[in-house]
Amino acid sequence: MSDNPFSDSAAGDTFQGDSTNPYRPAATSQLDTEADPRTRLLIPAIFLIILATLMCSLSLLQIPRVMSEAADNGGLPYVVGTFLPAVMNLAIICGAVQMIRMKSYSSAMTAAILSVIPVCSPCIFIGIPFGIWAIIVLRDPKVKARFQ
Repeated sequence: MSDNPFSDSAAGDTFQGDSTNPYRPAATSQLDTEADPRTRLLIPAIFLIILATLMCSLSLLQIPRVMSEAADNGGLPYVVGTFLPAVMNLAIICGAVQMIRMKSYSSAMTAAILSVIPVCSPCIFIGIPFGIWAIIVLRDPKVKARFQ
């Protein structure tokens, strides 16, 4: 007979209800480690869309300033330096939408890889963890199989 009221044994148990230990770790069946692939991709994709939209809008707001500097200095690098990140962020937005829709694996992976590159990443370094998260989830064979 055990004096421990939290033991798993039923010997000498005067409690008539459920005799399971409430402090035992949850069983693996209760933990959702194999969630739906779309659910696993939803959070990184949404954050990539939000951050890339923010960065793209900030790039587009600089157009008047960049055009005046390019006209004064004759600098094509000013124009390329403004439009290239906007184009990259548009590609990240399109790929993240495909991630949510589970349609194009290649564009989803391209968006995740672009968001890991610091120059192309939405909001510089803030997008990198979400890009890494998306790459890890996209590399899962179960997730890869769900794409059309």
